[in-house]
Amino acid sequence: VLDRPDWLERDLYEFTDPFANADILRAELSEEFRTKNLSEIDNLLRNSGVTYGILGRTTDHREDEQFVKSETLVPLEHNAFENLMTVSSPFLINEEKKINFKRAPHIGEDTIEVLKSLGYSDKKIAELKSNQSIHFPNQ
Repeated sequence: VLDRPDWLERDLYEFTDPFANADILRAELSEEFRTKNLSEIDNLLRNSGVTYGILGRTTDHREDEQFVKSETLVPLEHNAFENLMTVSSPFLINEEKKINFKRAPHIGEDTIEVLKSLGYSDKKIAELKSNQSIHFPNQ
């Protein structure tokens, strides 16, 4: 399929130990595939009898009508990425609206807000920060 008759002439396929030459084969296949794009590789392998599969990319389904209409994929706001989508929660509770997804906070990003919601005073939060019991970025 890859037009490499030299592979057949070498002893790489002696299967007394099928893993003996795995690293060599992996490296050589990687070099071959590196010279081709995904469509070329798919066209070569599709009818070859070789078992393979194409891993999906995160951008493959952003325009898929079924995914979008069923809200399987939903927007995820993120300051580093535009048009980012994520898989929605598969659970639905009657008469409850699903929350909008957002990126996970950076370490310490929500510390002050969480501690204040638990009743901590500004003075106590400053004390915890000064003795390094908690961390949050300087604001």
